[in-house]
This record gives sequence, C-alpha cells and structure tokens, in this order.
Amino acid sequence: MTSKKVEELTQIIKKYQFSPVNNGALSELSQVSLNYAQQLLDENNGENLSAFRAWWQANYHLFANQQMRITDLNFNGSSPGQRRPEEDEYIEITNQGPGILDLAGWRIEAGPHQKMVFKGSTFVASGQTIRVYTFDKGEFSFKSHQPIWNNRGDEASLYDDAANLICQWRYGRKAEQDIIISHIAFDGKERVSEGDEYVEITNLGSAWVDLSGWALGGGHADDFIFREGSHIVPNSSIRVYTNTIDDSSGGYSWESKRALWNNESGHAYLKGLAQHSVSEFSY
Repeated sequence: MTSKKVEELTQIIKKYQFSPVNNGALSELSQVSLNYAQQLLDENNGENLSAFRAWWQANYHLFANQQMRITDLNFNGSSPGQRRPEEDEYIEITNQGPGILDLAGWRIEAGPHQKMVFKGSTFVASGQTIRVYTFDKGEFSFKSHQPIWNNRGDEASLYDDAANLICQWRYGRKAEQDIIISHIAFDGKERVSEGDEYVEITNLGSAWVDLSGWALGGGHADDFIFREGSHIVPNSSIRVYTNTIDDSSGGYSWESKRALWNNESGHAYLKGLAQHSVSEFSY
C-alpha cells in the first residue's frame, strides 16, 4: 500500500480520535481497517496471510502508533532555587493505549536542528510515561548544553520510525494562531445564578495546546486563570462555565454564585503567556 493511501486512512482515524461525536465513527473506523486488510491480502495474493492476520496487521499498523502522546512540556525549568533552573527543562510522552510499543527510531523535534532519536529497543508499556530532558541527565535527553524550548512559545513534534508525524504540542505564542473564543452562551437556563452560562474556546489546529497560565475574562468577575496542566486537544472545544462542572467539556468553571454575562451585550477576551492577546469575542 502506498504511503499516500496509508496517510489518507490515518487522517480518517485522527478525525475521530479526539472527537466527542460517536455517530458513524465505529462504522467508518471499521471500514478503514477492512480496506487496509484487503489491500494486504491483495498484495500477498492470499499466500501465507489469512484474513484474520491481515485484519490484525492492518489494525496494528494503523492504530498502534497513535497510542503515543506528548503529555507535558516543562519549558522554563522547575527548580527556581538552583543556579541553572533551565537544566530541568523536559518533555514527556505517554503510551495511552493498551499495547506495548517499541520506540526504536522514533524522534522528538524541538526544531530542524534540535532532535532526539530513541536508539535500540525502547519499550514503553501501557500507561508508562517517558521524560526526555534537554540537558544530559536522566535516561533520555537531547544532551544539549543550552535550553532548546523558547519560553515565549514553541512547538514539539513526535515522529515514529517511519517519519510519520504522530503528535504535536504547542504553547505560548506558537499556539495562539489556532485558538479562538468561538461562542458565549450568555443566557443561562438556571434561574437567578445562571450557572450554566459558558464561554467556549476552540482549537482549530492539529496540535495539542498547553493553556497553563492563560487568562479568560470580560465578564463580571476576575479573570479565569487556567491551572497548570490545562490543555485542549486538536480540533476540539472546551467550555468555561459560570458555576457548573462539566467534565466532558474540560471541567472548567468560575464557580461564581451570580451570573457573569449580560444578556444584552458583552465582550470576552483570551490572553496567553505574558498577557499577550489571543482572541476576543463580542455579542
């Protein structure tokens, strides 16, 4: 099967990977596997390859590598008391699937001339996280003598051993172009407090975005500050409610006992690192 065709099938997988929409997803994902399996059978003329083995190989080839995710990036060091806190820079990747993966030949890139390649057999169990330091410390590192992650914003990329892009992570200025305030539900249905009001924030890009320290404001309350570890997955949305906890949309809430958004008109803003303006929304 050509790499172009495999990429087309992979894009269908990514379409549903983080989507909350389930209608038709199982059918389309199953068809992706069957198409690939049939192609494998055709290429082998049915010799030494049963339908089951073809189906199994197709699923593993298409889905296995999608288990790996960039899950954290500490770009400004974590030990401010030490002489060189930047030496604690690191990026973490996690196997979020059920299978064991060998990362031999995989690489992490912080730029065209800043890459770390996993050598030999590097097996990662289900749920296991690997930390890759910038400086020469720990089991895995870039072995750099200077910081590689820009404190104002940057992008990390994870590639498999066939140079397929598996995951990207953006933060700060590098992430701003893909993030917008997409909707404000200003007229809540709950009486008096209208705790079900919300602001919706959408990631239009294909990378995970770190929202840690970003600020959302404009209503009748102090700015909402996204806690450390807050993120938004590719091509998806989160909501920040007035006084409701909804885990399916991120679990963010002002926890305000009074309504925040004027039913007649209003304005919201989103600010990134260093209070840099990212998006505004008026109604």
